[in-house]
Amino acid sequence: MRQALEPDPRDNENDPSGGGGGSGGGGQVDPELMRRLAELRLLRAREQAIRSQTEAIEDTRTPGQPLTPEQQEQLAELAREQAETQQQTDAVRQALRRYRSLAQRVGQAGEAMEEARQGLERGISGEPTQEAESRAILRLTEALRMTQRIAQQQQQPSRRIAGSQNQGNRPGQMQANQNSMGMSPAPRSTPRGPGSDQAQLGAGGSGLNRHFGLDPRDINALRQGVREKIPADWQDLIQRYYSTLSRWQQRR
Repeated sequence: MRQALEPDPRDNENDPSGGGGGSGGGGQVDPELMRRLAELRLLRAREQAIRSQTEAIEDTRTPGQPLTPEQQEQLAELAREQAETQQQTDAVRQALRRYRSLAQRVGQAGEAMEEARQGLERGISGEPTQEAESRAILRLTEALRMTQRIAQQQQQPSRRIAGSQNQGNRPGQMQANQNSMGMSPAPRSTPRGPGSDQAQLGAGGSGLNRHFGLDPRDINALRQGVREKIPADWQDLIQRYYSTLSRWQQRR
């Protein structure tokens, strides 16, 4: 995950006229971006499962022979599953439309899913259908990396401000600070601007407050969105994702 979070200009092509969106706010990560990041991970896992099942059906087919009734039923079920996954992917694309390049990448995943759905409905379990499914997985993976990098870049302004504030707080002790830094690594600084303590610690010192700079209102919006907008069977995966991300941030 650390490598995936490293900035890459090619994966952060937000339109300056508004396609980027959410990049301001003094280092706060857009809660909508984090919600959709969790959904993209789950959509990719679902598409990977569809491709695996398509490949399994292809492996059981007898060359030159028509599909068995059981295989026809399996492909029909996969086609329905693919249609549902495509619909959810399109919903994520619309939610991310303020991030133009990111929404475009998610849209490309949806287009590949449509090709796969058509192949499944025609009873094609071989290369054309599997290729479309693989392309959808690739586009979702690219969208995930773009989302992670955009979120990291949204954090950076607060870090730069924190550094400049700490340097300016004690101008008469600059030389002493430099000597101290030469002897041992300086501890990570905390921003001293208005409301920074609340932004850094938040209620109960939650990982989201400390690591994403979200204020309590944004935290509540994020939690409410997770509870209300994401299917119940996704809750555990999403919570595990946030827990993993928080632990990674603490190790940095």
